Amino acid sequence: MLQYLAIIIKKILAHKDLNKPFSGGLGSYAVVLLILAFINHKDPNGNLSISEMLLEFLDFYGNFFKPEEQQIAQFLLTGEMFIQTAPNLEHNHVNIIDPLNMHNNVGKMTYNFQEIQQFFSESHAKLLECKKKLEEKKPLKTEFIKQVFQLQVQPNFPRKQGL
Repeated sequence: MLQYLAIIIKKILAHKDLNKPFSGGLGSYAVVLLILAFINHKDPNGNLSISEMLLEFLDFYGNFFKPEEQQIAQFLLTGEMFIQTAPNLEHNHVNIIDPLNMHNNVGKMTYNFQEIQQFFSESHAKLLECKKKLEEKKPLKTEFIKQVFQLQVQPNFPRKQGL
């Protein structure tokens, strides 16, 4: 589930050129850490579908996450990523503490985080509107996100030989 959500979020960010840290966007590693913290915060038991998870992720980071007061960090004992209150943080980027190096802020280059949050918020609203329109036409037989993005459930990746 993590890989699919990461791919979708990276595609959404790429749509607005917000997927490259050197231009103020979120890199892949930062996206994965945001997702892990989100899952531990909102869905620790894994009950959400990919559609629900995407909507909740966009809503949380677009409308509720406060980068000037919260950061992404790691529980030292369990290794789980979580969202931590930490007042007086810089609000022009997001603080994502690298679990492999506690002195590294993976989000330090993300100076466009306010724009990313706005885009997540707008994307959440648009997907909710799309979901409502699809539900009005007919009951959804598959997850609406698969209909919107036309995703395959099991991608066909080539297998490496001799490993």
